[in-house]
Amino acid sequence: MKTHLIPSLFLALTLTVSMAVAQDTLKILSYNIEGMKPGTDYPARLQAIIQELKILDPDIMGLQEVAQHSSSDNMAQTIADSLSIYFGSDYYVYWQMTHTAYSSYSEGIGTVSKWPITASGYQSLPVAVFPRKVLWNQLNIQGVPLHFFTTHLAYRDEDNATRVQQINSIRSFINSKTASVPGPAILTGDFNCTPASDPIALLSEYSSSWNLLHPTLSGYTYPSNNPIKKIDYVFVKNDYQPVILQSSLKFFVTYDGTNYPSDHWGLMTTAVVQTTNLDQPENLPDQLQLLTYPNPFNGNLTMRVILREPSDLTLEIFNLHGKREYYQDMTNLSTGEHRFTWQPRIEDSSGVYLCRIRTKNETLIRKLMLVK
Repeated sequence: MKTHLIPSLFLALTLTVSMAVAQDTLKILSYNIEGMKPGTDYPARLQAIIQELKILDPDIMGLQEVAQHSSSDNMAQTIADSLSIYFGSDYYVYWQMTHTAYSSYSEGIGTVSKWPITASGYQSLPVAVFPRKVLWNQLNIQGVPLHFFTTHLAYRDEDNATRVQQINSIRSFINSKTASVPGPAILTGDFNCTPASDPIALLSEYSSSWNLLHPTLSGYTYPSNNPIKKIDYVFVKNDYQPVILQSSLKFFVTYDGTNYPSDHWGLMTTAVVQTTNLDQPENLPDQLQLLTYPNPFNGNLTMRVILREPSDLTLEIFNLHGKREYYQDMTNLSTGEHRFTWQPRIEDSSGVYLCRIRTKNETLIRKLMLVK
């Protein structure tokens, strides 16, 4: 058995993975746009937001504090119409009012998507000062159903118990949707609580995009003129193995030298949404399944192999220079689940790695990302 990939084969494998990744890479934005708050020039703020969105070109946006005086000036619809004209393609909007703000306009949350929304709905959440909701949109991403959610939790520190109830309601709502139509789930929003809070701790089955890529950085998003809190998030449900490629803060520059587009910074995440369900291997037709998590990772990587018949098996990890970093060659493994662990060496650098698994009849490749 050969112990090294020849360069041409490795290049072919790299290109194959890269092509597959490109098909389901999504740019996701979570952003509280501050509505039509009195004392702010909201038409100017909204135009500044739209100009920045033309540069950022997100695929899906979860927006909070989306306001309207009437259906003709809904902020989410204005964003979608402007981007549709600029890019020459349709954008889709789903908006729900939650309450009347400052006794002058309707405020709520919304989704703007360049992908068609095939189904939508919402769940009302436990109430503190204002009514709150979580929105759901089902999108079709290259034939894969994607469940996209956005929310805005209770805002006062004394409402933490209510935020816990709101999170539990959101988790149940998401689980009901993914049970009905299996697929990846992304949760965005202004949670009004910090990463160490009880409500965020309840989201143990989700990965925070910022925390995965920047575990030592604060990621503060509020207030925009002097951020001291991280309260805005993009979460991806772990049972479909998200690959978070990038996570960065946006809208942190004034548009006129003095004023910010919103009192929040936005959070942009680029993710590859994989489609293998950890909880339902028996429903998958392939004889071989390879699941790698967490991904990205900065400690141990777990490789979960599921065989539907006894088989010999080779498991390898290569860096992008073709050097093999991990090797297991096993004979006559039994049907069922087998787990393996790779712990990178101190000298292994951050970046992309490829995991390859082979049986007599099948070869699978997974893209890995080591983040130090």
